Amino acid sequence: MNKITSKILQTLTVLISLAVFIFMLWEPQAEGVNVGKNLTEIYLRDPFVAWAYTCSIVFFVGAYNLFKVWGYAGDGELRSRAGLKALKILKFCAFLTASLIVATVVYPGIKNRGQDDIAGVAMLGLITTILSLGVGTIAGKVEKRLRS
Repeated sequence: MNKITSKILQTLTVLISLAVFIFMLWEPQAEGVNVGKNLTEIYLRDPFVAWAYTCSIVFFVGAYNLFKVWGYAGDGELRSRAGLKALKILKFCAFLTASLIVATVVYPGIKNRGQDDIAGVAMLGLITTILSLGVGTIAGKVEKRLRS
């Protein structure tokens, strides 16, 4: 992989991570449950928001390692110890993110026992879970191929 492609992919990784961060700041204010609440009630007293922000740490650690992987690939050092370690951490973070998303989507369904319509949340969770599993699988395959 050449340097230009590597820099483009690193920029894309930063832009996607920034978009996720902005969405996470904006969405709790736009949610119907939080209409009329002040910022303290939305961000500090809602356990679901606290859970989502805590789980997002894993996503951002994975995004940072993806950024590093693109850098190592551009420098031709992906087979180095640091490159393989970044791939391993990326794979772990992707699979952990997928499982945390599943837990986050399943919890309201169990808690509300069908009282709420969670179809939109479930679909968003399904899409992001599939994306996370795809990233984890690709990182695992690349790591395995580079180790052998």
